[in-house]
Amino acid sequence: MLNDEEDAGTDICQLLDQLKLQFNDVATWKPEIIMSCISSKSGKVEEIDICSKMLHTETCNFFKGNSECNIKFDPAQYNGINSFDKLKSDIIVACRKSGFKATTDNRQYRKQKGSKLASFQIICDHNRSSQLPKGKNKIYNTTRPLCEEKRCAFEFNVFCSEDDGFWYISNTDPTKVCHNFHIQHSQEFIESKINLLSPDLLSFAETCFSLGLPTSVISHLCKAYSQNQSEFTDNQLRYKIMKERDKEIVKDLSQYKNLSSAEALINDFENCKEEVYYCELIHSKKDGHLKITQSKGRPPKILHLSTEQQKSIDEIRKDMEINDGQDVLLAFAWVTAEELELVQRFPELQLFDVTMKTNSENRGLFLATGIDGLGKIFTGLHCFMPNSKASSYNWIYTEALVTLWGETTLRNVQTIITDGEDALYKPLENLSEVNLYWKNVCVYRCTFHLFTQEWNSIPRGHLSNESKIILQKLKRWIDTWIFNLDREKHFLVSMEKFKSVLQSKECDEIRAPVLKIIESLEVSTAKWAKCYKKESFDLGHTTTSPGEASNSSLKRFCKGNMSSQSLSGSARTQRDHSKFIHKKRNYLVAKEIDKNSADNFMEEQNMFTQFLQDSVFDAKDRASEYVPMRIEKFKWLVCHKNTFSLPNNMEKDDIFQYPRFSNVHVIILNMAQSSLECMTCKIQRRKGNPCPHICSITKCVTAEMLNPRYLKIFNSIQLGNDPKFKETIQLLQQKYNTFGNATNITSLLSGILEGSDIEEYDSCSDFKKSMYALYNIYLDNEFLIRGHEIPGKYMKSCNNKMECGSEILEDDFPIEFPYDNNAGDEFESLYSSPQKKLGLADFDSSTFQFLQYKQQELLNLVEGNTEAENMMRERMDDLVSDLRKLQLKNGKINFSQESTIVSSNMKQSSTPKNHNRKKRRHEHFSQNSSGKKKPQKRSARSKRVDK
Repeated sequence: MLNDEEDAGTDICQLLDQLKLQFNDVATWKPEIIMSCISSKSGKVEEIDICSKMLHTETCNFFKGNSECNIKFDPAQYNGINSFDKLKSDIIVACRKSGFKATTDNRQYRKQKGSKLASFQIICDHNRSSQLPKGKNKIYNTTRPLCEEKRCAFEFNVFCSEDDGFWYISNTDPTKVCHNFHIQHSQEFIESKINLLSPDLLSFAETCFSLGLPTSVISHLCKAYSQNQSEFTDNQLRYKIMKERDKEIVKDLSQYKNLSSAEALINDFENCKEEVYYCELIHSKKDGHLKITQSKGRPPKILHLSTEQQKSIDEIRKDMEINDGQDVLLAFAWVTAEELELVQRFPELQLFDVTMKTNSENRGLFLATGIDGLGKIFTGLHCFMPNSKASSYNWIYTEALVTLWGETTLRNVQTIITDGEDALYKPLENLSEVNLYWKNVCVYRCTFHLFTQEWNSIPRGHLSNESKIILQKLKRWIDTWIFNLDREKHFLVSMEKFKSVLQSKECDEIRAPVLKIIESLEVSTAKWAKCYKKESFDLGHTTTSPGEASNSSLKRFCKGNMSSQSLSGSARTQRDHSKFIHKKRNYLVAKEIDKNSADNFMEEQNMFTQFLQDSVFDAKDRASEYVPMRIEKFKWLVCHKNTFSLPNNMEKDDIFQYPRFSNVHVIILNMAQSSLECMTCKIQRRKGNPCPHICSITKCVTAEMLNPRYLKIFNSIQLGNDPKFKETIQLLQQKYNTFGNATNITSLLSGILEGSDIEEYDSCSDFKKSMYALYNIYLDNEFLIRGHEIPGKYMKSCNNKMECGSEILEDDFPIEFPYDNNAGDEFESLYSSPQKKLGLADFDSSTFQFLQYKQQELLNLVEGNTEAENMMRERMDDLVSDLRKLQLKNGKINFSQESTIVSSNMKQSSTPKNHNRKKRRHEHFSQNSSGKKKPQKRSARSKRVDK
């Protein structure tokens, strides 16, 4: 046994020795280095292998001096000492193509020595010294040989002759023309020397780097760009790009080394090659006034100081220790040409915010952010500020924005959202009441800074589990004021009830901090509650989160620490970021224009951006959840199907349940304008597309209903400025603006007039009689809470008690109860006689309505018994499963495509992504017995959203 093991060990050793010999055979090879040289036979320029010519000493020599030579490079390309770098680079590239990495050693010179004007030695990368760098005690991977005996001998000498200035190769020992101790590689696996990076390729790499691409990707792109002629690692490219940037910084520092940071900033913008508009606020102690200097040689503007302003500036000069002979740069604002173009196109909604840590002087950076028709954010103004006082913001609003944006653009601004800072908010609020340019602009507060941030700061460590649950419910209650309630009466009633609930014994632990937050909210109610924000364009935004995203994008774009940059360096970074965003946006627009939607819901759908298509699809999809009723020739009432019912699982005795109101929407037809206007929600004005209430009447969406800002052509800078489109789009905007909150239905007018008949009260179903009653309630400025009985004076001949049904709020989430527009009577019959016990004869056994009703009836029998309720639900699930198997077996039972019970196993149309996000934002949690959060049971429709 031992001998067998020894024999096996011997065999392994022999195989390893054999493998070494085989490798040595492969590791000895002769390259073919192809270069443009003069042929010794024909005397013409040919592509020849220089390695083979270096060995033929018996043939005619071109040059005789200290050594003989058979190789003469093409004089047309390589002539004189000026060709030193080009020839060396070309030889190294040719060596890479032949399968090895070449380099030069220290035996090179550019000064004349004897009969040679210049010379350099080409060696193999494996022919370098075996000495490793100092301090490398750990494992160190290198192409250097481990000992002198293992060095590759390949080398040859190239020189420039003094006689004619041409370049030659000295005849070489045959042993030095072959490679040893390493194998031949394909050129794609051999990296190039970073010093050989061409200016064109470097420019390409810098462009890719400015676009935010990782260097690993840039490495592959450079390889493709050079058609596999160059191979640079990501570390090489990062080193070269950062080195070039350092050179620019050093150049700028040397240029501005005797200038202050303010002078360097101004000089940088004056010498900027890009088209940038800027204005600066400078205080001159000598003249005693403020001077506003503008770009492009415009005359400066003089501002005389008030006593308060003079005192503030004196404090600034004292803090900065500035003498009286020096001027002070107080503020500096700018906008690039591309940003100004976007502001002029999409001025309706602007978000103002200030971010810190963007420069070494700790100046705050004011940023104005807008949103285009793609739903993407853009920066409309940058401004370095001297401090965070109201006077500094006032200068931005009254001077900087007027100067840079222009009066016309400012008049088109409809909505501005700011954070909770009073100095930022109050000057703008005052200007909106008196200033000519800002007049009638709606200024709102960010609900995150105003409410959410304060709410999250409530200490919870000492609170009991019950108090924490109450906090969650109260938070959801306040959210309804921000996101749900459209009517002022509903809001006031809900807030009053909230205050009364807060005085209950259960709120003792949390009353003080919550009451403090509510009092702060009440001060500016009209600036954040939804019911007061319906008259201006805001895209449904309640926070400055798009502005915060713009700030984060800028700081991520800066690879280093932005707070260590000078004012001029920070401004350059912001201009580079603007170029990056502009290029990215142009790419997205081009992609949008080329893209077609497969699911068309209107003929001109593909003329509009995907952002609008998602919003319109959502409105059109939700329109089926509403019941329209024509009460006059030019008036409709529209109600949600669940507007009179409460959630099935709602705890009726829970005082912390926020009130749910029954809503009726009034739609008016304007014959003069050929338009429909929803008098309650105002979604057309706020978002630029029709609301689901109007869609429930029109049954479709046409291009004339939509805001032209969402046209793909309008969002393209290239096409939008084309005279063919520009005039047409401007006319479209003018026509659209004349409708205000109304929805243009010119092409649908005749169909709507001839559509449904006027429904008289006595001939209506009980559900529509309830709609009549609710309408009269609102005419009296009263309200109705969902699930409550309608007062008898408003109901003439209808049962005024409505049963529970839905788990969701109207105008909040998708409807759970299925409804077919063509089966309205069947739906109404369920509401008209809730006490009647429906049997199998009243329904087809396959319909969802029967199972839905039967399940509720059975659950009512076991109400209060959790175990029995769970068992009943499981039995109903088994029944549905059996019915589905039966359907698949004999095909006799047909499930409705609207059935929410079986939708998880059936293919359904997807809901837009923005609706999915909306669902998650409002999703709330209940508490189980263990005290852990458990999501409430979601409807099958919401499962379909996630799917």
